[in-house]
Amino acid sequence: MLKISARYYLLDASNKSGKLFPISGERARRLKSVLTYMLYDFQTRCELNGITPFLVYGSALGAYRHKGFIPWDDDVDVAMTRDDWNHLKTIFEDVFSDKYELEGPNYGNKDAAVTWGKIFLKGTKFVELININTPYNKGIYLDIFIIDGMADNKLIRTFDYTFARCMRFVANSLAYYNYPSDLMNEIMSVSWNTKIYLWSRKLIGFMFSWISHKRLISFFDRFVSRHTNSKDTIIDYYDGITRRGAWFPVKKTPFETILANVPPNLEEFLESVYGKDYMKLPPENQRQHHFCVELDFGETRLSV
Repeated sequence: MLKISARYYLLDASNKSGKLFPISGERARRLKSVLTYMLYDFQTRCELNGITPFLVYGSALGAYRHKGFIPWDDDVDVAMTRDDWNHLKTIFEDVFSDKYELEGPNYGNKDAAVTWGKIFLKGTKFVELININTPYNKGIYLDIFIIDGMADNKLIRTFDYTFARCMRFVANSLAYYNYPSDLMNEIMSVSWNTKIYLWSRKLIGFMFSWISHKRLISFFDRFVSRHTNSKDTIIDYYDGITRRGAWFPVKKTPFETILANVPPNLEEFLESVYGKDYMKLPPENQRQHHFCVELDFGETRLSV
């Protein structure tokens, strides 16, 4: 059965081709130091302006299991409510633009690469395999996932979940079709599975190329944000379904050299996303990372 996870096929192609490796050594140490600073700075400025971001996904797991980054991880995942996200967009230029740039659906006049937000550190470069030829920002970044309500009606909830994930899949496929790269083609040619996957994504992108990527991302954002008074919420229509209000009050936990916000029922959240064995380390060939092809810290000398 053909899986649809890009990360699954990119990891498989990376392992087989021997051309892409996780960021390691001094560069990994420095990247994590910069990301830790960005998290501290972002969290501090947000809290001063009535916004509460908190760690989710791999960063929350790293905080719980390793008191910091998962050793092979190379990014930071935070989440916030839809109200906080809307507030962040209104204050971003005044509060954050001295160091950062924001990219996200329905923010400014630019297209966004994905259905969630990203905050980029100015003057840096973090080019991923999938984004080599895209017009999107390519700095070192934090992911900002948006928490929205889910319909209380089970039928509508099922439709929303399926339709939202299909929209995201089509939007991402458009990027494969619109912005191909020779390196992606080379690396994904290592097996028939990865070839078929890449061709399938490009074909789907071609079939929907009459739709503007920006318009599709914007529609996705409006579609998933329409349930404002429902009982349950979900993070960017991925995982993390929980009762509205159960995200708060956040608690502080050690993350590298700082204290970071996490959900109050962290163990319950991690089990809902990763299963009961979330404390068990995955096999080495299944350890996911971003497929970075260019990393440049610029003149930044940030630390906490």
